[in-house]
Amino acid sequence: MFEDRAFGARADRPGLRAALDYAREGDVLITWKLDRLGRSLPHLIETVSALERRGVGSAP
Repeated sequence: MFEDRAFGARADRPGLRAALDYAREGDVLITWKLDRLGRSLPHLIETVSALERRGVGSAP
């Protein structure tokens, strides 16, 4: 389990970074809410696209 305990649009989110680095093809990254994957809509789209390219699913 990976966790970040911060509020706002912080760029340094070590828990998210560790989860993204750990995820492998066939894994599914589950988040409390979809908006927790990105600081903004463009960042969210970029993150989900990067996961999909690596064969990692995501679920809110």
